[in-house]
Amino acid sequence: SRNRACKPTIQYNAIVHNDSVGIADCHGLIRRNRIIHNSPGLHRCNGVIEENEILSNVNAFGGAFQECGGTIRRNYIADNVGAGVFGPVTNPLFVGRGGGFFFCNGLIESNIVVRNRASEDGAAFHRCGGTIRNNTIVNNPTQRGQSVFYSCKGSIWNNIIYQGEGVEIEDPLVDSESSNPSGCLIQGLQTGGSSGNFDLPPLFVDEPGDDYRLQPHSPCIDRGGDSGATEDYDGNPRGVDGTSRPGTTSQFDIGAFEYQGPYVQAGDLSGNGIPDPMDLFIFQKDWMETTNASVSTHMNWDGKIDALDLVILMRDWLKTIPSRPYEK
Repeated sequence: SRNRACKPTIQYNAIVHNDSVGIADCHGLIRRNRIIHNSPGLHRCNGVIEENEILSNVNAFGGAFQECGGTIRRNYIADNVGAGVFGPVTNPLFVGRGGGFFFCNGLIESNIVVRNRASEDGAAFHRCGGTIRNNTIVNNPTQRGQSVFYSCKGSIWNNIIYQGEGVEIEDPLVDSESSNPSGCLIQGLQTGGSSGNFDLPPLFVDEPGDDYRLQPHSPCIDRGGDSGATEDYDGNPRGVDGTSRPGTTSQFDIGAFEYQGPYVQAGDLSGNGIPDPMDLFIFQKDWMETTNASVSTHMNWDGKIDALDLVILMRDWLKTIPSRPYEK
């Protein structure tokens, strides 16, 4: 029988190419390992799982994590697959659920969850509970439908849920059986801005290069709620006031990364450190244009460059950018 009193520390290992599970029934600390090409990566681990690379694991029920709890934070979880074949060769049954997480509970925060896939039902999260907050979840497809979250009943808060620029979203990325997300960027959002959710490009620094930090004018900056997370993926403090835009409910950012600076004056469109006539010249070129937040003149993320954006520019007019503790 499994011994839940067994709580070893597993760190700085390469756990690769096992025909079965990489780590199972470990309830201690699992830190800074490379867990690659196993089936699945981790099974029924309920301690602290942090700062690992969990890559290219495959299992029909959870490629990376299967029935894990505890605290799962600041991990890079990529290219895992929920897929398997059962039954006779003459009549095979193809099953695949939860490329990233399957039946996981506990706290899942500040992870990068990218390019995981499943044959069906939740490419990233399948039937997970607990608290899922401040994760960056990008490009996680399924073969049938596009559900990234399937039947997840916990708290889904402050996450970036995005499939990629130019990807046409046909089905909701968070299915109707899941809890209602709150304060999330959700591509293809079909229910308007309820619960603080919105649909705008996240403006990553370099998505093709796997840099999911936020550009200075990202709509995710200062737009999240205080979810209780204290550190981001890099270990930097949360709640940094990175822009002169007033936070929606707090100064916390959405996703795995907290923008650390340099401080952004919303009206400083030219980047010279002060909103001035040059910024007004830049602003007037985009006046009354519709936008998807890909330009800095779109200051309040309402889909149009109009008088409300001008009010923000005038509010900051001729104000120099204040110093911030993290810039010293």
